Amino acid sequence: METIFKNEYFNEFANKCLDNGLTILLPDDTDYWNFLTFSDGINIGYAQLDRYGRGIDFSTVNVPNKNCGTGFGLDVVADPTIEDIKKAFMFAPSWAKNEDRKCVVKYKSLEEYLKNPTNSSKRIITPKN
Repeated sequence: METIFKNEYFNEFANKCLDNGLTILLPDDTDYWNFLTFSDGINIGYAQLDRYGRGIDFSTVNVPNKNCGTGFGLDVVADPTIEDIKKAFMFAPSWAKNEDRKCVVKYKSLEEYLKNPTNSSKRIITPKN
């Protein structure tokens, strides 16, 4: 297992993403921060260590807008499976308001996501397989 994050639990999660063929985008300081963006090349999701350090907090990712920001917060999962991880690829959760859903524009690909200067500065790790 590759050491990516100082936090062992979140490091295991990052490696689970890589082992399942997902590319991960990292913050500058992985000794301090415990979040990442992940992608299968087309779909994009976000995950962070929950505030108690006992679960992974997932979010969808979309082009920023004034109604719903950069995505919707989803569930916290203690031991996420690849199916749990890929739920962050959804368009919007069922509880999202129609007015928010109308504003959601998903990135067409990881390449498009990386064209945003805020996103392009992140360190990228691709799966080994």
